[in-house]
Amino acid sequence: MKLVWTAIVLLAALGMLNLLLALGIIRRLREQADATGQRAPRRLRLEVGERVGEFSAVSTGGAPVSRSSLHGSVVAVLSATCAPCKALLPDFLEFAAAFPGGAGRILAVATGEAAEVAELIEQLEPVARVVTERMGGPVCAALGVSGFPSLLLVGDDGTVESSGGSMDVVRAPVARPVAAL
Repeated sequence: MKLVWTAIVLLAALGMLNLLLALGIIRRLREQADATGQRAPRRLRLEVGERVGEFSAVSTGGAPVSRSSLHGSVVAVLSATCAPCKALLPDFLEFAAAFPGGAGRILAVATGEAAEVAELIEQLEPVARVVTERMGGPVCAALGVSGFPSLLLVGDDGTVESSGGSMDVVRAPVARPVAAL
């Protein structure tokens, strides 16, 4: 029995040594990638100056939504399971209700399963066109979204004028005069 316990302890020690060596190698590879600039920062959404990709979807109200319908709009991509999205929602609803041009110039993308986003849709529909989809769906892909919340101000030419994860990115640029609809 003593031999079995000795073997178990020895194997456990070898396993721990292997784990420590693997973690050291991973750390060293990350340091090398950072030093040589080979590791790109994670993008959460399209950046300023980039053009929104092609997509087509249907809003919860039955209206078609596409890249061309976003010109001069604010887009919010939210998840019902995202704590920062829930914290941002009251501010966004207030902003959207007062936005020049109304709900026709606001697109809210609610991501997640139908049961998860039902309450979110109910809150957003009075102030925005709402599209629902799973993460990585066509609208998220066209907006380059891989993190929540994502807010974008799309210019009249279809390029992103402002983007980020807080209301500040859409509030400041809106102070400019709005073109006739």
